[in-house]
Amino acid sequence: NSNIAAKKIVYFGEHLRNVFGLKTGNYNNDFLLSFINKTGIDESLARDLVSHINYMSQQSRVSDHELIVLNQLIEKFYIQSGSYGK
Repeated sequence: NSNIAAKKIVYFGEHLRNVFGLKTGNYNNDFLLSFINKTGIDESLARDLVSHINYMSQQSRVSDHELIVLNQLIEKFYIQSGSYGK
């Protein structure tokens, strides 16, 4: 699961760079503000997603539930931002 989570985070970061021109790598408060402004998603979703990415990046083991939550947050992002399939 941790390998899948890491790959999902990398792929998501690549999407943010290519579609929105965001600089990824540091998912901090500066990133969060740019993330919200450039993507137009709800602040609560942005905070949840960034927080979960930061949490997952620190874990050596990832449970099924944690991986499912990550996937659900990313899917919500794609839907809210209108960038699904771009």
